Amino acid sequence: MNWGLRALAVADLESCNARILTACPTSFVSNPLVRSIIINRGNYRRWIFEESGAKAAFETCLFEACKRCEWLLHAFVIMGNHFHLALETPRGNLVTGMQWLESTYANRFNRFRDEWGHLFQSRYKALLVEPGDALGQLCSYIDLNPVRAGIVSVERLRDHRYV
Repeated sequence: MNWGLRALAVADLESCNARILTACPTSFVSNPLVRSIIINRGNYRRWIFEESGAKAAFETCLFEACKRCEWLLHAFVIMGNHFHLALETPRGNLVTGMQWLESTYANRFNRFRDEWGHLFQSRYKALLVEPGDALGQLCSYIDLNPVRAGIVSVERLRDHRYV
């Protein structure tokens, strides 16, 4: 299955009955208070978050980006080779914030491992979320991602660090 927006929106997110509007056009992401779900994964599907230190470093970068950009982070999950974010951008700065987040993490990742080159597969995917109940449903989808992947049971989900 293609990792594209339609594949994700139709196959996975449709099951949570959330209303996904569309891929975020540039005119929307620059508007204030846009609710989005953001997805990206490692280049060549590489496991970039395999170790807990890598996940902790990404979490640190994510929280720094939220503070710098004044984002409202509703939910996030860091899996082995990808991440999901549910956030609002009160200042309409999704593009600049995501550029900062992904480039900062990639630079830190590569410097720590003495590597270089692309870390993420492509530009992040951003989907607009319709106002209303959809945001809560998407947060549940994100929170349950490790359960669907068989990483943790529902009973142990609360103990899973990166949800």
